[in-house]
Amino acid sequence: LLKEHLEKSGCSIGDKFIKAVHCDKHISGGYVRAEGIVVCSNHMNIQDEVNQVVIHELIHAYDDCRAANLDWYNCAHHACSEIRAGHLSGDCHYKRELLRGFVKIRGHEQVISFSLKKL
Repeated sequence: LLKEHLEKSGCSIGDKFIKAVHCDKHISGGYVRAEGIVVCSNHMNIQDEVNQVVIHELIHAYDDCRAANLDWYNCAHHACSEIRAGHLSGDCHYKRELLRGFVKIRGHEQVISFSLKKL
């Protein structure tokens, strides 16, 4: 669905837009403008983790495509896209947070917002 909407928005993505790679850094993956999405296959244990990373990064790709003035070096712009990707991908769902060890059900987003304001 996300790939389809990227295409409909005029953002062409080819067969090599999403790549599985071996990463030296301990990250899950990322989106790089004009290059695409990388998934760090050596840090993935189950298919659900791969799916989550791809969805999250496709939302960044969509934001990059649709927002004419998006500046990834601007902390507010980057934070906005991270919040959108976290929410829209289901990454912030309470079950995922519990699996990560965050047991605080309420108020978690306020802590994140406060941390972003310090930037």
